[in-house]
Amino acid sequence: MRGRLEAAQVGCHPCTLARLDIVQEPQIERDRNGELRVAASGRLNTKNLTTIVSVGILVGTEVIGLALAAGWGLAGIFQLGTAYEYAFMAIFTVLGMYALYRFMQRAVKVEPIRG
Repeated sequence: MRGRLEAAQVGCHPCTLARLDIVQEPQIERDRNGELRVAASGRLNTKNLTTIVSVGILVGTEVIGLALAAGWGLAGIFQLGTAYEYAFMAIFTVLGMYALYRFMQRAVKVEPIRG
């Protein structure tokens, strides 16, 4: 089998093979757009996962804060009232969440969580 060691090669009992960390070659496949990408292997890369989650929290907090401040600021500078203030906040928050979603998609491409 590819990526597995036989018990005779290691010189140990076959039950201990499950405990060995064996690195497999990455499998490259084409997605539905025809682009090459590395197939998900099933093992979590905790370092990349921690990085992605941390960046998501940091950028998400800044984007939401910016959206709320922009809505409050625009409504305040033009003296539009609280209804417009909340509407601007909602619109900018939706736009900010979409930007965060696209950012996280690109971040996962750069730092793959699986593999």
